[in-house]
Amino acid sequence: MWSHNDDGQPLVFALRFTGEAIRRFEVPGVENHDWEDIATDNSGNLYIYDNTARMDDPLIGYIHVFPEPDPFVDETIERVTTYPIRFPDPGSVS
Repeated sequence: MWSHNDDGQPLVFALRFTGEAIRRFEVPGVENHDWEDIATDNSGNLYIYDNTARMDDPLIGYIHVFPEPDPFVDETIERVTTYPIRFPDPGSVS
């Protein structure tokens, strides 16, 4: 299983189903404003949603994507792709 801290250091934690920690990984090149969610896909990637929403800014957050590390082999996360998420312009949605 995977978990993350809510804010502060950009860390993900590999856990056994008993809750025992296996290893922690720093996610390089990103900030942790308010991490809200973590998911995997069938292609071996982890996704983290970082909530940066403010009422005066259309940017609502980022999705960080990186290859799911093997907690028994990998020591670091090497590559992260980040996608900004914005609300659409209300005038462009019909």
